[in-house]
Amino acid sequence: MNNNFSEAIERMRAATEDVRAQTAAFEKQSQAERGDYDAAMKEIARARRAGEHGQDWRVLQQRIDVFQTTESDIMNGLDLSPEARAVRELLGKNLGVLRQQQLDAGPDEDQMLAAQKLQEVQARLLKTIQDLRQP
Repeated sequence: MNNNFSEAIERMRAATEDVRAQTAAFEKQSQAERGDYDAAMKEIARARRAGEHGQDWRVLQQRIDVFQTTESDIMNGLDLSPEARAVRELLGKNLGVLRQQQLDAGPDEDQMLAAQKLQEVQARLLKTIQDLRQP
């Protein structure tokens, strides 16, 4: 029995280490994506200021820059300006098109593989915990 307990503890340690390693990898990837996101948002704001996204966004970005509105307020309908209404209307149309494109393309392979790996690690950890609880 002592040997079974030791083996179960070792399996639990290994499963815990797998979870830690996966968590660290996800965090590293998340940090890299946050940096990419920040850079992309700066470029989008620059393009809006330059009028590359249309007159409505140029006006809205100017208002964002002086803290008269936020992108969140625009998207959530709290900004009732004519420009914000026009942007929301266009976004609604574009989101429908984007959603259909995503459905046509199917799920992202990297996300599916990461989710599968995480499920496998969680299953091993659960099995180890169940083994420990058995007399």
